[in-house]
Amino acid sequence: MLAGRVMHGAGGNRRGRKDEQTLRSAGGVSRHTEMVHKVKIPFGRKFTVPWIMKQLHQQIEDIKPLLVTVTQRGDVEFFLKNEDTAEACRAISRRIVHRITGDRMHIIVDKVVAPWTKLSKEETAVIQEVVDSRYNQDSRSLDLSEFALDQKFKDRDLHMMLNKNNVMLTVVDRIDERFGSITALSLQGNRLRFLDYAAVLVSVTKFLKVLDLSNNQIDKISELEKLKGLPVETLFFEGNPLVEQLTTASGYLSAVHQVFPRVCVLDGSPVQPAAVHVQSLDDDEITSEPPCRPGFYGTDNLRVLVERFLVEYFKLYDGEEGGVTRKNLVQAYDQDNSSFTLTIAHLKDMSHEGGPVRYPNDACYNLYIRTSHNVLCEERWSRNRSIRTYRGRAFGVHCARTV
Repeated sequence: MLAGRVMHGAGGNRRGRKDEQTLRSAGGVSRHTEMVHKVKIPFGRKFTVPWIMKQLHQQIEDIKPLLVTVTQRGDVEFFLKNEDTAEACRAISRRIVHRITGDRMHIIVDKVVAPWTKLSKEETAVIQEVVDSRYNQDSRSLDLSEFALDQKFKDRDLHMMLNKNNVMLTVVDRIDERFGSITALSLQGNRLRFLDYAAVLVSVTKFLKVLDLSNNQIDKISELEKLKGLPVETLFFEGNPLVEQLTTASGYLSAVHQVFPRVCVLDGSPVQPAAVHVQSLDDDEITSEPPCRPGFYGTDNLRVLVERFLVEYFKLYDGEEGGVTRKNLVQAYDQDNSSFTLTIAHLKDMSHEGGPVRYPNDACYNLYIRTSHNVLCEERWSRNRSIRTYRGRAFGVHCARTV
């Protein structure tokens, strides 16, 4: 898993000057704006956003995408505040391959002016103070209900409503810094209609079981879907216009389970959780790879036998004199029932001395291409299977292929 590291020094000074120039060209004032990293995945819609987020969370440690959107062109775009994380994204460009289509995921990272305004240090400090005061350590809960009505804001004549993008972002940053392990969060009564900036909670609060979104102004299921991936089991959502649109109890419950399939308590009433569990980003199967194991052998005698076979096989087939020695392998095959298949992929991003890499023997390369048979892309060759299938001696198959 990548953490991403950035070299500083003279290069850092150049980047600093470039950032200042970018701020000026955008017409912004440096104390009210900040530089962030914009990540674009060209034509990412074909991969789907959940698949992309899954891959990024697997490959990059502690990534927190902001404002994930799909453009009309089909590009997937989001923002990152952390420079090391952005560099890690750039480093894995074209290294992630879709298992079904074989397409590589291209990642473009640029430094841009943030699409939100920056709060002053004084405002940020007061928000952090309010968030800290509302944390309950015993229950690991954070109560941000009616956030703007807090007395600390009134004393300073500040209007820090959570439906302001920069306020929500500052609150989420504070949660990430100090309260990432909370199990309960209340956002009740904050006039929330859009959850674009709250969506980063999916990457920040991975242990959240109780979520209170009641008495807000959420009127579209697409807004609630931005929180998909949170392991919520208890949800309070009454008092939102969306509830009035869902006229039946079963329709309401079904809509909630599309986003939070684990919910077993809805608006204080026990309900049956979804029959099919939809994996979230917190599931072990998604966020981490299985541990490496030395092998699956019943006994040491079997292990020695298998290892010896593999070593001897590849010595004969792929050794220095493979063109000659592989003929001896014909005795290892059932002449009537054995089958042999191969697949070859051309890496389009590979280059050699300014031009594409060519196979030294064009005739052999063409033979490989004609008989290439990727079992993961079965639909591509199923119609022409007879053309790619031959019946003959295993001896001929082995000897026709040059290593």
